[in-house]
Amino acid sequence: MKYYLFAAALFPALADAHPHGTVEQQLHLSLGRDMAELTWIIVPPAEQAGHLLAHLDLDGDSALDEAERAAFAQALVDATLLSVNGEEVALAESEAIVPDATAISQDAGRLEMTARSNLVLPTESFATLSVEVSYSEFSEDWFIQPFYFENLADGASPRIERAPNALTVSIPAVAR
Repeated sequence: MKYYLFAAALFPALADAHPHGTVEQQLHLSLGRDMAELTWIIVPPAEQAGHLLAHLDLDGDSALDEAERAAFAQALVDATLLSVNGEEVALAESEAIVPDATAISQDAGRLEMTARSNLVLPTESFATLSVEVSYSEFSEDWFIQPFYFENLADGASPRIERAPNALTVSIPAVAR
């Protein structure tokens, strides 16, 4: 019994030592028949600024250089799986907006990164596009929101299926 009481007393301290779950994480998935654009947005609250900075500052100098920003952007890409009809699609990083260490420590630390991929979606049959994010350094939860480019907005609406940290979009054939 005393071990249970010890564990119960210790658990809140462990939860506070590495707080997660308060960081807002979204992935905006913009789709067209010929392109996908993914934008990861991470917005930590003020109390998470130190944890976020410590994670990004690989050399511990309290500054974020281009190599550290690039490493973070690559980690997001590496932790994201985009596939069309079960085949993985490569992502090319195109833009990373990672504020400097001062901005992060002053609660102005919105992180944003965009990557794009060329797609070839079939027009005669359904296509299934899936995305899954496994990056969990700041929070376990990702909200994935789809948007559609004009060449996908015409015709029947895509069907969306949500799962934790994942989204599947079934894209109908082009009506003739």
